[in-house]
Amino acid sequence: MLECLIVGDSIAVGVAQHRPQCELIARVGITSTAWNKRFAATMPQAQHTVISLGTNDWLADKTFKEIAELRAKISGRVTWILPANNTIKQTPVVKVAQMYNDVTLVITQTTKDGIHPSGREYRRLAEQTKY
Repeated sequence: MLECLIVGDSIAVGVAQHRPQCELIARVGITSTAWNKRFAATMPQAQHTVISLGTNDWLADKTFKEIAELRAKISGRVTWILPANNTIKQTPVVKVAQMYNDVTLVITQTTKDGIHPSGREYRRLAEQTKY
């Protein structure tokens, strides 16, 4: 079992740059559905898994289904990084996190695109995933 695993999209990639001790399974621009199809069957177990998914999804119902399926496969502690500035995309992630009493982290500072964390914010998120 791994100590730390970070999975998901480009935001996961950015957080992982500040958590080199963690294993990373992520792809820039990936949706929850595509992530599950490509990686879920072979995802290793970890004591702590950090997940950033949902930002690239378009349908909240589909996001809920996909991330709920993913979460059901994880036995350790989980921290979710919520999609930035989009309540519709955040809602399914929050619902799944609440089902398992997982931790959620909010992106408070973004780059000009309003989606990706600023450099300082990536460092803050990485630090908060240590707990």
